[in-house]
Amino acid sequence: MSLEDGYSNPENSLGKGGPAGSSVSIPEAYILFWSNFANFRTRANRAEYWKVFLVNIALYLVLFALGVVGKIGLFIILYFIYALAALVPSLALTVRRLHDTDRSGGWIFISLIPLVGSIILIVFMILDSTPGPNRFGPPSVAKGISSN
Repeated sequence: MSLEDGYSNPENSLGKGGPAGSSVSIPEAYILFWSNFANFRTRANRAEYWKVFLVNIALYLVLFALGVVGKIGLFIILYFIYALAALVPSLALTVRRLHDTDRSGGWIFISLIPLVGSIILIVFMILDSTPGPNRFGPPSVAKGISSN
């Protein structure tokens, strides 16, 4: 299963009626991240998780670099505001990704074990989705973004 398979059927194309094999774009995944900011119950596939992860890393790096290199305190303040605002949605997305691999959201606490715990959590984030429904519901179907 490839990174994009989670969005490869028409039901998963965000209501746009796209052809089979279409994928959610990075902006759509990011909008989905914020629209499900406190959803700790369903599932999120690999594509959804990693696309949002990359956007967040890019935003953190840009804001931090602008603050440090430009010596403008405003960007450092914006960095911390964004980090605080994205905390709960990031935790929710990680829990949904764990659910997609048929693991309890409690596994997120393994990251509290220095070094080893973070490596194990990253491996869980990389693992393939559970095919079909699992105890956390059906596979991730990207909803909530209209084509308007």
